[in-house]
Amino acid sequence: DINSLLLIGGSSKIPKIKQILIDRFTEKKIIYNFDNNKIIISGVVLYACEMAKKKKKIILNEIVPCSLGVEIANDKYDSFVKHGDKMFTIIKRNMELSKNVKEQFKILLKKQKVIKINFYEGESKFVKYNQKIGDIEIEIPDAQLGSIITYEINFEVDTRCSRF
Repeated sequence: DINSLLLIGGSSKIPKIKQILIDRFTEKKIIYNFDNNKIIISGVVLYACEMAKKKKKIILNEIVPCSLGVEIANDKYDSFVKHGDKMFTIIKRNMELSKNVKEQFKILLKKQKVIKINFYEGESKFVKYNQKIGDIEIEIPDAQLGSIITYEINFEVDTRCSRF
């Protein structure tokens, strides 16, 4: 006999799935209005307690949940000249926190006075399928117009946040 049913994850948000479960069980038994992260954390804590009882060694690593990168035109040596459609990944998904990753990009300047760099998170190589998380604008001194310059992007990922 089932006392209650806890729905977690993306499929639990689909109305048709909810309706199928309501038809099968009563709506009173279905729990779906809660914070998914709290449920997942509770499960991890319960699992850790079980492993501690069995005296098994547990290694816990904090990781980056999504890849982080910048929008590029065609490749990293033709970057930022025009709005591209591809993401160049700098921090790969599941990388441990407290890391510092640097990447150099060459930019061909064509009379622009400002370069805008868009930052994304996600797993697709195309930016339209990823989440934009920020941007910066870099002013270019007149002496550099028409030349190829190199910029270094430095991602520092720590336990508080990711910074670029």
